[in-house]
Amino acid sequence: LLEKIPGLEQSRCLIAADSMPLRKPHACGLLLGAAEIGVAPWHCAYIGDSRRDIQAAQHARMHSVAATYGYIKDDDDHRSWGADCFIDALPELSDIVKP
Repeated sequence: LLEKIPGLEQSRCLIAADSMPLRKPHACGLLLGAAEIGVAPWHCAYIGDSRRDIQAAQHARMHSVAATYGYIKDDDDHRSWGADCFIDALPELSDIVKP
C-alpha cells in the first residue's frame, strides 16, 4: 500500500500503527509524529476518514480534517465526528492547510 502513495519518499517521518503501544483514538502516534518533525501538535493538522482518527487528533490538540471519502461506510455520519473541517477530495486540502 505504501509503495502506491505518491510523494511518500518526501515524508519527514512515517509511523505505522503496529509500531505504537496504543492504537487510535489514543494520541501517542500523532504526538510522536509531531515530535519527530519538531512541530508543536497545535500547529499540525491530522486528516482521517474515521471517528477514531478525529478523536486522536482532538486528543493530541491537533486540527482535525475529516476526509469524507475512503473507508467511510455509507451509513456513517461523518458530520457527527466533531472535525474542524471536511474535505471531499484530497486537492481540497490545499484550501485548508497553508504553509
